[in-house]
Amino acid sequence: FRVTALNEGGESFPTPTVAVRTPPSGERPSLLIVDGFDRLDQTALVPQWESPALGTARRMFLERMNRYDYAVEHGLALSACGLAFDGATDEAVRAGEVALSDYAVVDWFVGEDSTAESALNDIERALLTGYLDHGGRLLISGAEIGYDLVENGRDPAFFRDYLRADYLGDDANTYDFGGTAGGPFSGLAGRFDDGSGDTYEVGYPDRLAARNGSSLVLSYTGGTADGAAVAYRGDYRLVYLGFPLETVTD
Repeated sequence: FRVTALNEGGESFPTPTVAVRTPPSGERPSLLIVDGFDRLDQTALVPQWESPALGTARRMFLERMNRYDYAVEHGLALSACGLAFDGATDEAVRAGEVALSDYAVVDWFVGEDSTAESALNDIERALLTGYLDHGGRLLISGAEIGYDLVENGRDPAFFRDYLRADYLGDDANTYDFGGTAGGPFSGLAGRFDDGSGDTYEVGYPDRLAARNGSSLVLSYTGGTADGAAVAYRGDYRLVYLGFPLETVTD
């Protein structure tokens, strides 16, 4: 679902798309998708070859910069597993209109949100802290979470203590990843969008290492060959990916 406004001047841009799938038996869904990807700035402009005279220009193709509908990719994947879910924007969660504590599982994606928008702001980190302290299950993904929280100093302690990761750097220099031996994704090989796919280019995926009892479950293939995702199972459960999950091309 999305909403636009109409008046004599025309029609507004739409709100972000929110996805929902109702359970067959009428009970409340136990899973929540949170869309936290708000970024739309010049760094996302799309390079396009124009001519020998103009060379390569950077164009404002909004649908290739941020379509504001990536909840659809997450929703289709969950639907394929037969799972019902609710959907919300991060603004609705921050405002208290949607409570994380109502859900057994939260799938929170931040895309390429970084320092200007904050990948996870103060209110969001506090809400996630409370959710995990009470045994929540969190799937979180984004290319700049470590860059924002650690390299730019917003909250290294949250990154270390709750996302259970060490930040190794800002760019893996590859678009390929694979499952680590013995982990839940062992044998998996995949690729995220290099700009030629249906979502958006992931320019600088975070490089991760396991910390505080977590395990490395995905590694980048080629490039720096560092960790791409960590998982933790203890007083709460966590899978944290250093690239946006919705950009996986297969």
